[in-house]
Amino acid sequence: MGTLIAGRTVQGLGGGGIVVLVNITVSDIVTMRERGKYLAAVGATWALASAIGPILGGAFATSATWRWCFIINIPIGLIAVAIISYFLRLHSPKIGVMEGLQQVDWLGSFLAVIGTTLFLVGLDFGGVTEPWTSALVLSCLIIGAALLVALIFVEWKISKNPIMPPRIFGNRTNAASYMVCFLHAQVFIASAFYIPLYFQAVLGKTALLSGVLTLPFVIMLSLGSVATGITIAKTGRYRPIMRIGLVFMVAGVGSFVDWDRNSSYVKIVFFQFIAGLGMGPMFQSPLIAIHSTINPRDIGVATGAFSFIRNLAGAVGVSLGTVIFSNEFIKKIPSLVPVLTPETVQLISGNGATSSTGVVRKLPASQRIPIEDAFASSLSTTWWYFFGISVAALISSLFVGKHTLSTQLQSSQPAKARKKAGDKHKTANGEATPEVSKEVEKEVV
Repeated sequence: MGTLIAGRTVQGLGGGGIVVLVNITVSDIVTMRERGKYLAAVGATWALASAIGPILGGAFATSATWRWCFIINIPIGLIAVAIISYFLRLHSPKIGVMEGLQQVDWLGSFLAVIGTTLFLVGLDFGGVTEPWTSALVLSCLIIGAALLVALIFVEWKISKNPIMPPRIFGNRTNAASYMVCFLHAQVFIASAFYIPLYFQAVLGKTALLSGVLTLPFVIMLSLGSVATGITIAKTGRYRPIMRIGLVFMVAGVGSFVDWDRNSSYVKIVFFQFIAGLGMGPMFQSPLIAIHSTINPRDIGVATGAFSFIRNLAGAVGVSLGTVIFSNEFIKKIPSLVPVLTPETVQLISGNGATSSTGVVRKLPASQRIPIEDAFASSLSTTWWYFFGISVAALISSLFVGKHTLSTQLQSSQPAKARKKAGDKHKTANGEATPEVSKEVEKEVV
């Protein structure tokens, strides 16, 4: 497990950077009005990967070995490196390594990482592996929360180049959009986690079939994301899309509460369609709302903060969801004891419930059906929490203001950098041609 965690840490360092830099690059070379289309393509790619990943993972786990879930990333990563190296051409200021290291907000980064980790560990352990009143849980929650509060002070008063400068949260639209991002990410990641768990734990499906059954959700995610980008590019309006999407998200997540062991496939597919259609537009519309209000020089930090909040919210959503699910399931174990063997009771106790679905599936019906009903009831309670989170996201969207999406490309670099890039394209008499000027305008940013 230590090796797995260490490897995932290194993977996360790269993966987190990629997620942020893709959005920053798109936002820096495309006009505000056209940005939705390209961010929609990014969102659709995310959705497509979310569909293929569980199916491949299920196939590997069922027919080969779980190790292929990691090995498959190596050729994909190498192909991505080759494509980026050949096609991506961006002009940016060059600085030395030491100068770059000095500009990093080391204290803010440390507080963000350690504070977040401790707080999430406390949430994950509380009421499941350790009592909420235990020294471990209380220490993690209190110290983690204190470090996150310290992060706010450091970013506000101390850091010269803060990773999340307070000014990007300084107006109503931005604050509301970041809140929508935080709440939506909880619901999305939870859906990606608990929908397959429902298929495996309640319906008794294999990992491969569970991945296949999530396709309706992911397909609508992708279609909703693409349609949102095209609509924003044509109309320049993001608020109606955001609010309509959140209405569908509320309806979809609320309908998951009704799933049980006897739910028909029609109900399962239809409810996923509604939820996916609602969550898809939320990948880019809050970010576009934020970009519509900020100075171009803040695109990088604003987008980075958006990704940080989304990743943090995803971890919080899964942790809180697991706490709710596990505590509800533990309450039902005493009623299961009369029909279960002691070995089975031990297997499904504590954190073992979510990881024992394969064994439960092989139990005789007299033991399996009560466990599946307990899974369904516990998941229903968990979905009620995420229904409340969805409603909070919808309410937050009402505070997002209306702003004009510029059709002009805005540079995020200082005038000196723009001049340097423009000088490369001057003609022999010292003037730039109109065609070259347009190219400069793209390259400068």
